[in-house]
Amino acid sequence: MAAITIDHLLRTKQSNTIGVVYILCNYKMYADQNTISLLAAILKQLVQARPSIAEPISHPHDNYTNRRTRPLLEEIFRVLQFVLNHYPSVYVIDAVDECPDKGGTYSQLLAKLRDLQCKRDLRLMVTSRFILDIVAEFKLMPMLEVRASDADME
Repeated sequence: MAAITIDHLLRTKQSNTIGVVYILCNYKMYADQNTISLLAAILKQLVQARPSIAEPISHPHDNYTNRRTRPLLEEIFRVLQFVLNHYPSVYVIDAVDECPDKGGTYSQLLAKLRDLQCKRDLRLMVTSRFILDIVAEFKLMPMLEVRASDADME
């Protein structure tokens, strides 16, 4: 369902003013997936879609690359806020059940995305298997349960 939604949004919504980004967590890449890397993936997609906004953030990026270091979470978050100012609307799709739970990664990621939603028109679609902790995170949000039928499985 996420892939269909991403394809639809990329074809019908993405433009110079509307961003469509996705982070599809992969359980096989747990070691590399944390809040910083996932927010950086969102940032990268937004900047690649509009290269004109890359100039103000390229110097700090080059500094990290040259020193072989990574920015802190708040630095990535601050740059992401700056980039989002250039997009009136952004759609984010996420497969949160595949996101690592170590150190509260998905809870921290969702908290950061919700912080952004308070300031920008950030539309978040989260897909997940039925996991109680994740369901609890979204208890006040609209949900759609999708189940495969026997015919789908065949």
